[in-house]
Amino acid sequence: MKRFRVAAAALLVTALALTGCSSNKKETEAVKETQAPAAEAASEAVSEAAAAVETAQTEAAAAVSEALTEAAEAVDTAQTEAAEVVEAAQTEAAEAVEAVMTEAEEAASEAAEAVESVMTEAEAVVETEAAVAETEAAVVETEAAVAETEAAVVETEAEAVVETEAAVVETEAEVAVETEAEAAVETEAEVAVETEAEVTAETEAEVAGDVMSYADYTAAEVDDPVVIETYVQAKQALYENNPDLGCDTASIYTQDEDGGYFLYNIPVSADVYEKLEEGTKIRVSGYKGEWAGEVEVMADDDLTEVEIIDGDEYVAEPVDVTDVLGDDEAIAEFMNQKVSFTDMTVEMIEGDGVDETEAEAATEAEAATEAEAGNAFLYGWDGSGTEGADLYFNASKDGKWYTFVVESYLCGPETDVYKAVKELKAGDKIDMEGFLYWYEGMQPHITSVTVK
Repeated sequence: MKRFRVAAAALLVTALALTGCSSNKKETEAVKETQAPAAEAASEAVSEAAAAVETAQTEAAAAVSEALTEAAEAVDTAQTEAAEVVEAAQTEAAEAVEAVMTEAEEAASEAAEAVESVMTEAEAVVETEAAVAETEAAVVETEAAVAETEAAVVETEAEAVVETEAAVVETEAEVAVETEAEAAVETEAEVAVETEAEVTAETEAEVAGDVMSYADYTAAEVDDPVVIETYVQAKQALYENNPDLGCDTASIYTQDEDGGYFLYNIPVSADVYEKLEEGTKIRVSGYKGEWAGEVEVMADDDLTEVEIIDGDEYVAEPVDVTDVLGDDEAIAEFMNQKVSFTDMTVEMIEGDGVDETEAEAATEAEAATEAEAGNAFLYGWDGSGTEGADLYFNASKDGKWYTFVVESYLCGPETDVYKAVKELKAGDKIDMEGFLYWYEGMQPHITSVTVK
């Protein structure tokens, strides 16, 4: 407006100068009369231009204010919707945790083992939901930062091009809010579904897939990794700091309702070993091994320690296998199980023992004569041991002789069975119980002897 006023003044000065150059008063007056309308028109044009400028500035200021207001409202709307998304996600997480805990309580009435599994799954779900909530919080913070940035851009663009950018800002704000809200909902849903699916799959694999049934165990190949849950029936002495593995180990006779497992040199601490009472349920990881025909579970490279599982217990009853003596294929089905032998006859034993074929060829009279002169047991398999060594003795059924062992790590000199075997005499009738160990054929580890 200031520029228009200066231009008008210049026009007036020019007009006066032109008037002064004329010597004729009439001419001067004529000029004045002629230029007066022009001056008035110029002044009016200046006033109109000034008014137009003021109107444009007022409208521009109003447009800027309106754009800023709309941008602020868009930011508030985005933040409100983001907060609602977070609140909904947290509510869903709380409901999911509550549902899982309810399922865990119902499952507790069915079995203690199921309770532990469900609790594990519940904890995994809670951790996952917490992770999802943290992710959602991060998404909300990011959205807020994006909204603030967009607001700053809107304000800058509004100042530069008021009318056009105000409309663009309003459209972008609406689109951004809708798009971000939809993206947030879709992302949260996808994350929740994928995470829950992964947790469920992992939990089910840990709870059910890794633990093998006895049928799965027997079907596994030698050197295959195995994970079993079984029950302690007896344990050998603790081998402290086993130099082969660099940790405490023990060999344990175990069994479930379907079959027996012999755990050979499995890592177990002294504290855990003391808690391994008969009937205790344990979980063991290792690999399937075989030595001289004996199938066993051996320590894996991770040296996974025996894990005690609180809950139910199981003590196996001995299975009488007397009727399948002499049939290696049939009796091998009971390998590592708790078994019994009835109405057996103690026979003499010398050096390396008596060959089964020779026993069949001997007459009853010859066998009786040899029994009177022979020993009923040996310290060690060849008789070279002393007190505290394994005890080997022979017993027959239907004219066939078999070798039995009192394994000193399992039943030492202080046990009743060790003392009872040392008192045996050739010709004694006995019943026995023990574990069907295998070494190039049946070689039971006897835990009880009853002389009839």
